Amino acid sequence: MKPAPSVYAARAVVQALAAAGVREVVLSPGSRSAPLAYALADAAREDRPAGAPAVVVHVRLDERDAAFLALGIAKAAAAAGQPRPVAVVTTSGTAVGNLVPAVLEAHHSGTPLLLLTADRPPSLRGTGANQTTGQPGLLEPAVRLTLDLVVGHDELEDMAAGMREAVTLAARTALSDLDPGPVHVNLAFDDPLVPGDEPWPADPSAAEDAPASGPIHFGFVGGARVPGPPEAESGQVSAEPGGAPELPDGPPTVVVAGDGAGARARELAEARGWPLLAEPTSGARGGPHVVSAYRLLLDAWPGALEVRRVVVIGRPTLSRPVARLLARDDVEVIRVQRPSAAWPDAGRSADVLLAELPDAWLRASSHGSEWLDRWVSAGETALRIVREECAVADGEGRAVPRMTGVALADLVARASAPGDVLVVGSSNPVRDLDLVAQWSSAPLVIANRGLSGIDGMTASAAGVALTLPDRVVRAVVGDLTFLHDVGGLLTGTL
Repeated sequence: MKPAPSVYAARAVVQALAAAGVREVVLSPGSRSAPLAYALADAAREDRPAGAPAVVVHVRLDERDAAFLALGIAKAAAAAGQPRPVAVVTTSGTAVGNLVPAVLEAHHSGTPLLLLTADRPPSLRGTGANQTTGQPGLLEPAVRLTLDLVVGHDELEDMAAGMREAVTLAARTALSDLDPGPVHVNLAFDDPLVPGDEPWPADPSAAEDAPASGPIHFGFVGGARVPGPPEAESGQVSAEPGGAPELPDGPPTVVVAGDGAGARARELAEARGWPLLAEPTSGARGGPHVVSAYRLLLDAWPGALEVRRVVVIGRPTLSRPVARLLARDDVEVIRVQRPSAAWPDAGRSADVLLAELPDAWLRASSHGSEWLDRWVSAGETALRIVREECAVADGEGRAVPRMTGVALADLVARASAPGDVLVVGSSNPVRDLDLVAQWSSAPLVIANRGLSGIDGMTASAAGVALTLPDRVVRAVVGDLTFLHDVGGLLTGTL
């Protein structure tokens, strides 16, 4: 029995996903995606048929939550040091549009997603056919690449080879060292969509060597563009890593660690004896140089006016006082952030822009300074005042926390051990945590700070928990954030 072309192509796609390192797929089932759903069901079985690779499949009933679940899985994998793309499979029509919120977050946070959207044959586009729209390009410009793949009816092996090559390209693009992010693969399936008893195609050992020939339309539609730097303002310097300027101890300096800064921000502060103003999702919030409640100091403490230089690592998003500090005319701003889809200097305030932190800047030795001691002491005082304001007396005169967002963030932060994971919602919860969290060794903190939306947080947190099953995972979100994504609690079965 000759296999149905759509079924054969879907199986080749699943083989290519596994060969490209995709271990988990989130499926939101529908009629047009049936070939992929059946192929994934085979791949998820312990007694899977010959030719079917091993893939973990999560089923979600809502496409928006399916995409956010995949986003949480991918973010947790990257945070654990094992970055890999995660695939999402949907049917055609409005299902594709429901991917947009998670795709925007993935785009702005550099999170690798493979968006596999089933489609009706191209001949039906623009004809008023049911559940048919212009899906190729629908997710532009938030994807790195869009591929429009049309299943043919001729030589199956040639078609399968083309499918495998396209999926391999998509996976490599999503996980690019330069600019990882989401990739859209649109798959136009024609009837029949349901498999019979036909066997799986042989799984090639090197899919990337297979020729892309035969009756497949391998169409490049487009992708997000990485903008170049704006016209440099007077005094602004754009420096490449190899030509990094010297960084003398010089003027009073603080290190600002924004989202995704990583441990090197802490290393720099500790090597140079500088105060560290670190957001919870920076990966640098810990150690003796961290300044507590720093945003209160920036607006109210006279010592903050003495700052003359700021080294910014990562992408700070939480604090207007930090933004005002970076906009001051009397402050030199050095920004360190790898190239991405967004220019890393929103305020156009940087005097120096670097793609990475020079190793030479970490070689200085410091055992503390009066400048650092003043900042740390002021931060301790500010944090004590915040905690006192959040406390009330119980019936016996003892101070107990008043259940505010700040008090709750403080309790959760204190309860979180270094090996734990916190998934934090946007708006107030992450800012409350930023205000009060005090760790010598911080837990892993994950949040959707790419575009800072409140949507999809329940599903994102579930994705994190699925990826890190041996760690304590807590989600701290606001009431509206939870209600907005209550559908994230819904699961389905294969």
